[in-house]
Amino acid sequence: MNLSETVTTVHESVLMAVRTSLHESASVPRPQVHMFTGNSDFSYAGCVVAREFDRGDDAAWAVRGLGYPPSALPASRVLVVWEQAELLISLDAPHLVEGRALMFLDAALDDYRLTRYPFEITTGSGSSPDIRWGEPRTEERPALPGLIIEVLDIWRDFLPDDFAATVEELEEGGYTYVPAARSDPPSGSENVHRLVGAALASGEPEAVERACRALREALAAMPEHDPRRGSYLIDFSLVLQLRYENNGDLDDVRDAVRAAREAAPFPDGGMPAKRLNALGTALRTWYEQTGEPAALSEAITVGRRAVDVIPDGDPNHGTCLANLAWALHASFLADGDPASLAAALSASRRAFEALDVLDPRREVVAMSMGVMLHSEYGRTGDLAVLDEAIELGRSATAHTTSSGWMLAARLTNLGRALEARYRRTGELESLREAARTERRALAVAPRDHADRTLYQLNLSGTLRALFDRTGDAAALDEAFAVARDAVEDVPAGHPVRINHLANLGLIHQMRHALTSDAAELDAAQALLREALAGAPATHPQRPAVSSALGEVLHATSSHPADSAQLEEAAGLVRDALDSVADDDPRRGTFLRTLAEIQRTRHEGLGDDAALSEAIELFRTAAAPTSSVRGRVDAARRWGDIAAAAGRTELALDGYATAVGLLPLLAARSLHRHDSEHWLGRYGGLASDAAALALETNSPERALELLELGRTVLMAQALDIRTDMSALRDRAPHLADRFEWLSTQLENDDGEKPDGRRELAGELETVIAAVRALPGMDRFLLPPRAAELLVQAGQGPIAVVNVSAYRSDALILTGSGLRVRSLPQLTPAAVGGQVNRFLTALATDCRSPYRDARERGERVLSETLSWAWENICVPVLDIADPAPDQRMWWIPTGLLGFLPLHAAGDEAAGESMLARAVCSYSPSIRALAHARTASGGRPSTRTLVVGMPDTPNAPAIPGALREATLVAERAPGPRVLIGPEATGEAVTAALQNSAWAHFACHAVTAASPSDGHLQLHDHERRPLTAAAISRLRLDSAALAYLSACDTAVSTTGLADEVIHIASAFHLAGYPQVIGTLWAVDDAAAAAIAEFFYTELTRGHPDPRRAPAALRDALSAMRRRHPLRPSLWASHIHIGI
Repeated sequence: MNLSETVTTVHESVLMAVRTSLHESASVPRPQVHMFTGNSDFSYAGCVVAREFDRGDDAAWAVRGLGYPPSALPASRVLVVWEQAELLISLDAPHLVEGRALMFLDAALDDYRLTRYPFEITTGSGSSPDIRWGEPRTEERPALPGLIIEVLDIWRDFLPDDFAATVEELEEGGYTYVPAARSDPPSGSENVHRLVGAALASGEPEAVERACRALREALAAMPEHDPRRGSYLIDFSLVLQLRYENNGDLDDVRDAVRAAREAAPFPDGGMPAKRLNALGTALRTWYEQTGEPAALSEAITVGRRAVDVIPDGDPNHGTCLANLAWALHASFLADGDPASLAAALSASRRAFEALDVLDPRREVVAMSMGVMLHSEYGRTGDLAVLDEAIELGRSATAHTTSSGWMLAARLTNLGRALEARYRRTGELESLREAARTERRALAVAPRDHADRTLYQLNLSGTLRALFDRTGDAAALDEAFAVARDAVEDVPAGHPVRINHLANLGLIHQMRHALTSDAAELDAAQALLREALAGAPATHPQRPAVSSALGEVLHATSSHPADSAQLEEAAGLVRDALDSVADDDPRRGTFLRTLAEIQRTRHEGLGDDAALSEAIELFRTAAAPTSSVRGRVDAARRWGDIAAAAGRTELALDGYATAVGLLPLLAARSLHRHDSEHWLGRYGGLASDAAALALETNSPERALELLELGRTVLMAQALDIRTDMSALRDRAPHLADRFEWLSTQLENDDGEKPDGRRELAGELETVIAAVRALPGMDRFLLPPRAAELLVQAGQGPIAVVNVSAYRSDALILTGSGLRVRSLPQLTPAAVGGQVNRFLTALATDCRSPYRDARERGERVLSETLSWAWENICVPVLDIADPAPDQRMWWIPTGLLGFLPLHAAGDEAAGESMLARAVCSYSPSIRALAHARTASGGRPSTRTLVVGMPDTPNAPAIPGALREATLVAERAPGPRVLIGPEATGEAVTAALQNSAWAHFACHAVTAASPSDGHLQLHDHERRPLTAAAISRLRLDSAALAYLSACDTAVSTTGLADEVIHIASAFHLAGYPQVIGTLWAVDDAAAAAIAEFFYTELTRGHPDPRRAPAALRDALSAMRRRHPLRPSLWASHIHIGI
């Protein structure tokens, strides 16, 4: 292949690579330099991707990085490739920029030509940009940027016969010649520079070791006053620091400090900042490993001098700033001085801005800035700061090509930030990602690396949090093993040992909570005492250690009246509080710990002052500086303690505060499962708040608290389905933005928490802007009692509240709000009845033996009789509906598992079925929304789904018969049976079906949003409650779910009313018929047949659905009065 063909091949290959790069990332490659040798074969000598073409020394750096061809075969041709618009402006050559183009400079010894390949990038509908290339244009000997000319001059300067003289002249000018491997041995100076360059560029252990040996030998052979000695000593310091990063040998750091100091008397060749930088980084590392304050102080002084002496435009200016920032950050970690952290962040940001976007050092600075931002978050609790730290951490990790200590460092920093975000937001995926990231960090870290124990500390802390969140004992076991190994590896007296001791102590404390083994608490106390004894007063972790020790002492006090130990515990936590700022995110935890100690003092010693202080401490801990979960915990405890002390008004304030925080706890930015988890921890909170409001004779406030604190997730969904007409009249742009953001959030799959958080943040901004408009101040705020009472105009609404404080029915009628006390409705009584009822359904009622079935049915009848006597009769005394009048039940807590509509006394012949046409609603607001959104829907199409045979599920012999009889009666049926009934087909058919009937299996799940109908492809694409609830079905009128447990949630989330039936209700069906338990096949078909016969008598009218269901259940009850399992399961939800 001749030279021309070779050049053509390179042109084509590079152009292909650039096109690929553009299509994949809409970016262009960095400048490339290709060189060719001039022998008879015209062989291609290689290609380098340059770091950058900037100014001055960087031009030489770019060419030097090639590794020159052997001197016997000097390059006779060079091809430079760069992208015009991205680079020429930075080369001070804007006159060459005419749009975007790929530039090829083809240069020989005495001539060159420039070829310009123009292109345009446009964004199409797909994920990749559209690249359009124009016709190339070639210019002979055009005007070039000065730097490009300099690159060519440097290249040509290596070709003269007097090669050594040329090299010497160039080196005197500040350039360094780094030859490629060749047959004739290089000079000692050339070899040292080559090895040092390779070591500093790659950091690979083998390259560093070779450079270290070469420098030792060169320094040993060099006269003491050799002017080159200073430069060699600086390089030696830098290489020794690299070797320390690889092997963790502290002697290398000591020698690096010594070498940098020894370089001071020698001429620095115009590079004083390089020596100061080397000394400063070595001193900081020495401090980090020894804790010697003098070393850190000198590192900061030296770092500031380096920044002062280096010109602003110098390519290494950013590096000097970055190293100063690290030292200042270390100072903050030592004494907690916010001024040091502010200075560190300022220096780090300046460093980041000073480095070119193509400079690989920029990612190193990004990592360090992320660490400092994490510290700033820890100081202020500003979530935006933490998000920035995570973004920088992700970028730095993604751009790390090595797999050693540098990757480990970046991974662990990212992991810490992710864990911090979990602790603030409750996002489980952030915590899981943190654990994965930190496991990987520990895996890639060299076994003997000095920072390995740091990675162990971070991983074990994250695993502690994972255990606390999930209850996974394996995570706690792993945390213990990792933490124990770390403590064994850190020598006594080492500054970081404090953190490791405290971490292991906390793990022992968690193990005690899991096992109740007193030895675990003893171990925790011993470790925390050792950690506290070794922590200086200014150590940033001392407050946390002190509070943790106080908590352990509180837990280990032998008796509540053990005043000495409680006094010590309280003193330790007070010390912690005195050591942190008012806005420190940890302060809330310390306040809650001290409050619990004071509560114990009151209970054991009768100290009323301690009780008052405990309440006040909890009140303070509920302030906005704490995490939302911490605030809810504090407010609830404030209410608990005040209520126990008989301070009802104060208790109500605490509970009301906690209830008001529940919507924040389940923020829109969270994944659905995270929201369910956190709300599940506070089941019954709204009921307790309402009970205390009733105790203070405030029934309207009780009603408002129940509406606010129950069905939190449904309220969020209703928010984004709110009527926009009023807003659109005032601010159509805000209405459009609100609807777009709401749709994006509703359809988000939760796979990208960062994106969801951005959407949620913008939505909150839009909501605030709407509320600032005249007349819109109540936009999306919870309804007031007067608005709720309006919904009783079509029939009474009974909200049945159960609490340990008191239980009542709040009865809304056309004449107002009445309260009826239900003294027998204690939480224990309700729990016992529900447990007996569900156990009988799951066991005896399904038994093949008649005696067992009869026994189970008696239990059901007894429970229905109990509900009639203790709930229904007192409510009916006030509501007093006519037999054909509508009535709505809103049961709270576990009452939602009982069929109040079927309650009655069989012996006395009394039943709710005879007293009213009963329906249910998740909340009064949900009922109001269904009524508002239900007008004018046509009833001309019905979707009928039957699954007699379902993959990997029991057969339902009656499903086909049921689907057939429904299709015969319902209007405009579209029938999907078996394989036809896929999730996609059903979802599509729902879009234009006014009625929908399902005869199939349904599955409940630990996370109720994952409950689903078992369609033909349920194993691949389950039609879940979450997916159903996201639908917008404008033509919907009635859904009949003849499947098992479609109206049942989990006990922990009973007040959220999350199940398949409520999902259909939320999707747009104003009326839904669901089931409270597994339905007998024949009974289900009989009820459906009676229901549709009544519903379609004369003409189909979904408004008759509540009465039709009541009549169907009554008919079945008449046939099987002693078998309530057959007729009490179906319920009507909605209007």
